[in-house]
Amino acid sequence: MERIHPRTGELFTPHRYRDGSFRVADPKFRSTKHHAANQIPVTTLTDLAEMVRQGFHVRMRGEDSGQINLVRPDEIRLQDRTEDGPDGPDYGL
Repeated sequence: MERIHPRTGELFTPHRYRDGSFRVADPKFRSTKHHAANQIPVTTLTDLAEMVRQGFHVRMRGEDSGQINLVRPDEIRLQDRTEDGPDGPDYGL
């Protein structure tokens, strides 16, 4: 799972928080979806990929800058692979 920044070319991947979860935001919250109280923790890569398919935004971290952004699902590329890891299918993390 990745996003390439359209201007800088920087690679962004899902950010894992200290508690081990990823965070997604429901677009129904519109201008407040970026608030921590409106974000949902997700524990597995399989669940994270499914949330992206359902239209949720994902907190992702840039590999060069370290910046954490909320990324729209249409900017995220899912890389389905045949090998499964401990969290289920490996989606390119």
